[in-house]
Amino acid sequence: MPIWPCPWLGPSPLDINVNACGTLGRVRPASHRHDPEETAVTDTPTIEQLDELGIIHRRTVPAEFEDLNGHVNVRHHYTLHMEGAHTVFADELRVDEERAARGEGTFSLSQYIRFASEILVGHDVSVHWRVLDRSDKIIHGMTILADRTTGKVASTSEFIEAFVDLNTRRVAPMPQDLADLLDKLLATHRELPWELPLSEPLAVRR
Repeated sequence: MPIWPCPWLGPSPLDINVNACGTLGRVRPASHRHDPEETAVTDTPTIEQLDELGIIHRRTVPAEFEDLNGHVNVRHHYTLHMEGAHTVFADELRVDEERAARGEGTFSLSQYIRFASEILVGHDVSVHWRVLDRSDKIIHGMTILADRTTGKVASTSEFIEAFVDLNTRRVAPMPQDLADLLDKLLATHRELPWELPLSEPLAVRR
């Protein structure tokens, strides 16, 4: 899942849209921002429900992830989400070196992170993912970072990913094998009895 470096510029992480240009996307004007109580993840699934999706990444939080507030810094939430996303795209969706050799890949167009609870050093965390929608060129999905030590969802990363012809460097229709994989997952994930808050600006356009 290709990403671009994105410096932390300071606005509240509760309303940040990380876009494909490697910069922080436009932060809503104060008059249009959600109340933090509304923006943060509140209605969350249990660890047992998340495990039904499968665990795509799991690790113990290392000491170097801690910041001056005594918890995992927001950039390392992002690190954990990206470690999980890389596993999904390379191993499950087969967006790997073999596909790249055929001139096929994906680019990140937008990512939207919501924070629900803090994580501390030494906690056992896992990453899960859910397909939300797709078109012939676009994947809409979410990775979910769970703190298994506390039993809480720590943060979610909702994303829009585009299939790309690496020869022309332009968005292109995805091949049938990838579409079939996504459709199979989408059918399963749409049967889940729980939802998580989504970002209003992110959606598949048809």
